Amino acid sequence: MTATGTLAARSLAVVAAIVAVLLWAAGCGGTPAGSPAPATTVSPAPGRSASATPQASSGVPPTSYRPVGNVCPAVDVSAFAQRVGKAELKPTAWVDRTGSSTLLSCTVRLGSLGNAGAVIVVAEVFDDRSAQQPFRRLREQQDSTTPLTGVGTEAYSYLDAGNRPHVVAYDANLHLIVQYVPNTPLNHPQDLVPALTEVCKATITGLQRLGVALNGGGGMRPAK
Repeated sequence: MTATGTLAARSLAVVAAIVAVLLWAAGCGGTPAGSPAPATTVSPAPGRSASATPQASSGVPPTSYRPVGNVCPAVDVSAFAQRVGKAELKPTAWVDRTGSSTLLSCTVRLGSLGNAGAVIVVAEVFDDRSAQQPFRRLREQQDSTTPLTGVGTEAYSYLDAGNRPHVVAYDANLHLIVQYVPNTPLNHPQDLVPALTEVCKATITGLQRLGVALNGGGGMRPAK
C-alpha cells in the first residue's frame, strides 16, 4: 500500500473503531476493550518548534492548519441538532500523533429515543504537505460519491456499507471526515447530508480559530 493509501486507511480505521464503540454501547452499554484512548496533550514532531508555521516552500500554504490538543471546541453540531435533537452528553475527544500528521477526533451524542445517534468528526492535520492526495485516495475507495461546493477546497458526500452518511473535505493540510451514526437504521440518510455539511464547514472555521492554541513550552495544550 502506498503512503497515501496508508493515511486514508488510518483515518477510516479511527472512524471504524469509534463506530464500533458507539454501536456496542448502544446495544450493551459501557465501552468495549480496545477502544480509542482519550485525548491527551501531544508534542510537535522532532526538530519542529511549537510555534513553527509550515511555509509555502514545503508545499502547504502559509495559512495551513495546526493541530490542537482537543478538536471538540471546534465542532459545532447545532445545525445537525435541529434535525435529531440536542446533545445529551459531553463530547468525547481523542488524539493520535503518528509520523508526519496528527489525527484528531470528536464524538458528539445527539437526540433521544428513536432519533438518538452520534456525529463523529475525524480531522487529520499534516505537518508539511497538502491533504489533497489522501482526500482523493479515500474518494477512490467509495462506490459512489456526490460533489459538494462551498466546503473547504474540495468536498464530497457518500453512504457507507451501513447506509450511514459521510461528508469528506480537504483544505490546505487538513483532511476532514464527518459522519452520523444512528442508533437505529436511517430510512433516508441522504436527507442528513446538508446538516452534516454545515457541521463540516463549521469545524473548518473552528479549526482556523483554534489552530493557534499553542503554548510556548514545546507542546500543545487542549483548546479552551
